[in-house]
Amino acid sequence: MSTCAERVAAADWNHIVRDLDSHGCAHNSPTAEPTEARDVADLYDRDERFRSTIDMSRHRFGEGDYRYFDRPCDERSRRAPPPRRGRAEGASAG
Repeated sequence: MSTCAERVAAADWNHIVRDLDSHGCAHNSPTAEPTEARDVADLYDRDERFRSTIDMSRHRFGEGDYRYFDRPCDERSRRAPPPRRGRAEGASAG
């Protein structure tokens, strides 16, 4: 069984970046198993894990809210590889 970090690292990042550049969105295989996703979702009600909460409607960003994890982040977040920077191979500079 692979870890979430391994699944993220195995993603076709060139394809993802090209789709993001071309379409503004990209499809990928699931990177979290259902139990991992539930574990992260269960953190949402633990106020001590977050440094701030944003009311999205207050800023006209839609409905609901958004929470910023406090430091240090969840163990899974610390183990995940950093996001890749730069353009995909063969992608235009726009």
